[in-house]
Amino acid sequence: MANIIKCYPETMTAKEKYLMLKNPESVKMSDAKNAVLKPEAYIIFEDQNLSTGDVSRIVSIRSEGKVYATNSASFIREFDMIAEAFGDDMPSIKVTTGKSSKGRQYISCEIVL
Repeated sequence: MANIIKCYPETMTAKEKYLMLKNPESVKMSDAKNAVLKPEAYIIFEDQNLSTGDVSRIVSIRSEGKVYATNSASFIREFDMIAEAFGDDMPSIKVTTGKSSKGRQYISCEIVL
């Protein structure tokens, strides 16, 4: 069972939450590089892999009727800071990429001004 950490809007119905958590048509955030998203709703949650028992933090964002999801720590950290700073006045975000000091590709996000 998913452990919801943050949910916007707080008035999201059970059906909306379920579709944000388990939508089989979710787009991987890594497949949305350079996309500009206007978050209509989002959930940050923890989910446990039943095979390994590992717990992952995931963010799921609904924008223009599509759901985008990622477990990227860089993306989640930046998105959470944006959500905290802007609250109900969430700006559009751009999905960005970069390379770590160890040469690994990662995704993140930034606000669109």
